[in-house]
Amino acid sequence: MCGSYATFLGRLGDSGRTLRRKSEKNDGRRAAHVPQRYAELAARLDVAQPGADADANARHAMQRLSTLNRWLIILDNAEDPEALEDCLPVGPGHVLITSRNPAWKRTVPGLRLDVFTRQDALDYLTGQLPALHPEQANALADALGDLPLALAQAAGVLTDGMPLTDYQQRLNANTAAFLAQGDTPGYPAPLAAAVTIATSQLSAHQPDPTPLLRLLSYLGPDPIPTKWLADARSRLTTIPGDADDLMWPQSALEPLARFGLAQVDHEAVQIHRLTQAIMRDQTSKDYTATIFDDLTTLLSAADPGDPEQPQTWPRWAKLTPHLTAARQTTGDHPHLRPALLRAAHYLVHSAQPRAAHDLAQALHQSWTDELGEDHPDTLRSAHSLAITLHELGELAEARRMDEDTLARRRRVLGENHPDTLESARKVRRAKRRWWPWTRRA
Repeated sequence: MCGSYATFLGRLGDSGRTLRRKSEKNDGRRAAHVPQRYAELAARLDVAQPGADADANARHAMQRLSTLNRWLIILDNAEDPEALEDCLPVGPGHVLITSRNPAWKRTVPGLRLDVFTRQDALDYLTGQLPALHPEQANALADALGDLPLALAQAAGVLTDGMPLTDYQQRLNANTAAFLAQGDTPGYPAPLAAAVTIATSQLSAHQPDPTPLLRLLSYLGPDPIPTKWLADARSRLTTIPGDADDLMWPQSALEPLARFGLAQVDHEAVQIHRLTQAIMRDQTSKDYTATIFDDLTTLLSAADPGDPEQPQTWPRWAKLTPHLTAARQTTGDHPHLRPALLRAAHYLVHSAQPRAAHDLAQALHQSWTDELGEDHPDTLRSAHSLAITLHELGELAEARRMDEDTLARRRRVLGENHPDTLESARKVRRAKRRWWPWTRRA
């Protein structure tokens, strides 16, 4: 996310003279200050006309630039292309524009700046904190999503003497409040404050996109297909506006991109994990309950189909990270349990047994604690966990779990329930495979 200030710098010919100014923090006033800065540049270029207003002298400055070589104008954090269209000089020089607003690409060629690469993040952290072990630096960079402002803020706090374990615990416990603390050199505001400023500006201009941002903050930081949003639109109760809007979700996503709160393309939207965490922390508990219902609706509408069929695997690959993230942010919503189990099956069939085991084990542990060992959903997770154990070669443990699941299903569901019959078939197949080994033993 860009800073809250705009800086305008002009380098004049070969003299090396520079002009540097900072505008007001208020985005609405920023564009109005640009002619004044050009008027000041006109005075430096000796082309200002006494008695002329700022607009006239700004034109004189731009006319003069058209005759000079080797000049550079920087418009930093330039948010509104339409308001600044007449402020782009032409001639044998350069104009550099930084902005959160992707609409600039319709006017000038652009280069998208993303978060640091992991190696850049590690180099930065170890440069700022030489005593940091590489594994610690990697874990910290991962927790902060390689976001430069967050990394700078963390380095400042850790340099001031906070132990790394304390920092990570406080970051996890109360992300928004913790990231609102500290003064980061080179940045006008801490990360949480920057997100709050952006969402306040967004709500003031277009209130409708903010609820969508809150909803998407309960998903994962991976790209979210916009098709999911379109397919579920009519059933999303937290999203205001016309459910039949032909331009939705683009009409809601474009402002999120313009205010630096999301990355948007024609197929997906992506929100940084720290922005998501801050939005979740700033959402009231009463409103969160309604969001959970919409989250279930959204993810259920994205069901890719039979996880055993390879043609569904690309869609399962997109859905699974968001299912697991939603489980972590909202808890084990009953309506998401079938999809989570199907995600574990997708991981097994797509040759990812370790990931499948980790998911199935987490589901089984959580549902055992919450629902009890004999709940049908707990038994389904046990069935899935046994499959993953078998795929990992832990045959004895898989067989023990299958037999225990069968006994519980017979007692709870009865002999003829489909789940019981499936467990019985699984145990019989295992016995046939094990019988020669058992005889030799």
